[in-house]
Amino acid sequence: MPARREPPVLDRLVWWLVAANVLAVAGLFLYAMVTASLLPQRYPAHFDGAGDPDRWARAGSGEWYLVPGIGAAMMLFMVGLGLGLPRIPLRLWNMPSKKRLLALGRERQVEVIRSTVVFLMVLSLLHSALFFDIQRSMLAAASSGHVGGTFLTRLIVFGVVYLGYVVWWLVRVRGSIRRD
Repeated sequence: MPARREPPVLDRLVWWLVAANVLAVAGLFLYAMVTASLLPQRYPAHFDGAGDPDRWARAGSGEWYLVPGIGAAMMLFMVGLGLGLPRIPLRLWNMPSKKRLLALGRERQVEVIRSTVVFLMVLSLLHSALFFDIQRSMLAAASSGHVGGTFLTRLIVFGVVYLGYVVWWLVRVRGSIRRD
């Protein structure tokens, strides 16, 4: 009788999400490179809660690439964590209903692990979308000197979507662990 094969944790979807994350960060850098020549000599680099600049940068200073750099670091962390997670013993995980997770059969544990990996990959894509919007808003503010209410509204919407996705995943994974 052939040995039973364990379902893959790092399946095709996960690798597509890794590729999407790499492309998203590459797009952030490409956008920054293409738009760097459009910056005035002095442009806003940071904004207060009202959307007014509270720190300025000079064109050509390299500061324009700070947002894509942070995006790349976040992506490397999230994707690296996602790819490394299946190698970490479940007893070391900090998850809701951990005792129930440890009591599940291996196939069900693999489902939860895969769900967690996909969750981290999608969170990373959400971060890249946010960083792109920040970079785009900084370019718009370079000419107007103000990010305006639409950026703040988009930031709030992003926060609601982000929080909603986290809560949805937590409820889903908890239900998956509790399912008999």
